[in-house]
Amino acid sequence: MLVFLFSMFLAIVLLTVLLMIVKRNSFRVGICLGFVLTVGTAIYISTNASRIEFTSAWPFIEKVQKVQADDDDRKIQLSVSDFKEVQNDYDYVSYTELSENNKLYRGKYINQWGKIKDVIANDQVGRQLVIDLHEDEESSPVLVSYHLSDLAKETKNLKKGDLVNVYGEGSSSEGRLNQKKIPMIDAHFIEYENKGANS
Repeated sequence: MLVFLFSMFLAIVLLTVLLMIVKRNSFRVGICLGFVLTVGTAIYISTNASRIEFTSAWPFIEKVQKVQADDDDRKIQLSVSDFKEVQNDYDYVSYTELSENNKLYRGKYINQWGKIKDVIANDQVGRQLVIDLHEDEESSPVLVSYHLSDLAKETKNLKKGDLVNVYGEGSSSEGRLNQKKIPMIDAHFIEYENKGANS
């Protein structure tokens, strides 16, 4: 983010210098337009820094959708190493260890890898992920309820296809996917292995 804003600053300085040097009106109009666009982009990105993620594909900037639950969330994002220190106080087990098709996972601290099949964000449910515990044809979906602050530090968003490790607690209520009840985990922390891999 700082590198991007610094490059914007350099572009503004360069355009200002060109504006003072160039005398032809047609060039000056183009420089003025470039100046306005550059300043506008820098202002937009700096005022929406918490809602923007830079990507490696066009258009290179992705806006993170805001939901009502974000306004109530005041937790600070932790780095993976910081969370690993804190997590030693809890006994996390994998969801698959707790036998997938029963209710033993409820109330347990769970540490489970899965591939994101869907990302849901709206004011009714807040933020949810549908993760699949299997990479093959067999499907075993689990719903994950989370906040942006549950993501590892420096991560602003998650996408379909990301491989994530969810630390959380088995929810006492069940989630719903296509009218079917599925297990739900309330996330404490989410780390990812890779981003943007298409499923």
